[in-house]
Amino acid sequence: MMRGAVLLALLLMPMPANAADAVAAKNPAFQVQAQMRDTGYVLGDRLEQRIDIRVPPGTRLIAESLPRLGRVNNWLELRELRVEPRRGGYTLQLGYQMFGAVESAMQLAVPPFTLRFDQAAHTPTPTTVTIAAQPFYQSPVLPASLGDADRVPRATLPPVRIAGTRWPLAALASLIASLLLALYLAWAYDRLPWSPGKPGPLTLLLRDLRSRRALAPDAATYRALLRQLHAALNRSAGQTLYLDNLPLLFAQAPHLQPLQAEFDSLFQHSRRVFYGAAGDADGNGDWPTSRVLDLCRRARDCERGLS
Repeated sequence: MMRGAVLLALLLMPMPANAADAVAAKNPAFQVQAQMRDTGYVLGDRLEQRIDIRVPPGTRLIAESLPRLGRVNNWLELRELRVEPRRGGYTLQLGYQMFGAVESAMQLAVPPFTLRFDQAAHTPTPTTVTIAAQPFYQSPVLPASLGDADRVPRATLPPVRIAGTRWPLAALASLIASLLLALYLAWAYDRLPWSPGKPGPLTLLLRDLRSRRALAPDAATYRALLRQLHAALNRSAGQTLYLDNLPLLFAQAPHLQPLQAEFDSLFQHSRRVFYGAAGDADGNGDWPTSRVLDLCRRARDCERGLS
């Protein structure tokens, strides 16, 4: 009860009216203002302190006088320090980490430190400004009524046992799923040396074109490519196709329906190649070799159900 009454009295003690009141400095030309929350801290908390310093014109902060990062005392460590020059002065942002614990509410203080400023235009010796200690209250983490047995460190808990059988099974299942997916993709894109089922005419066409490393850029090779594509389409439709009866292809092979406009354009171009002007026979018109090969690949994908 006595400790509880002391804790309540400490928490109800009147605090400074403004934590940002000016901190006294030896030189009145330097105005120092420190801001820091002064209550609500426990073990492990960070203390954020902001210090605004107004200096005379032409004054420079000597960096060597800034506090060093690291242990300040046995319960406080400076973790962060940022210096922000501004018009007419400097702003210091300091971040402290607390490591000490208390058994009851206690008033502590961030230690003071001294800064040095160079005023070469006014005085040859540096001017010192002392940042006063900043008091704050730290609260206990554990209740005050602890017995001797509660203060003895407890043994570390043994590690939790993890079942080791399910992970190999999961890895095996993932491997099997990956192999099945790889086999499906290899089949879908006709990359297997042997393919289950009978491949379609457009798949066979792509195999033949893929076996030839490159097509010669001449009119005879271009015409041969068009003849091969027409032959594959004829086998897909089950009869010879012309521009006039092209809809029969999509009736027999509805999977090629998304490419109807492309095939219609290709058949018109093919008629000009074989029966029209010679200028379209070398693959340099609207249907170059690359576009014909791309249409062959897209038709193969439709034939194998990939689109």
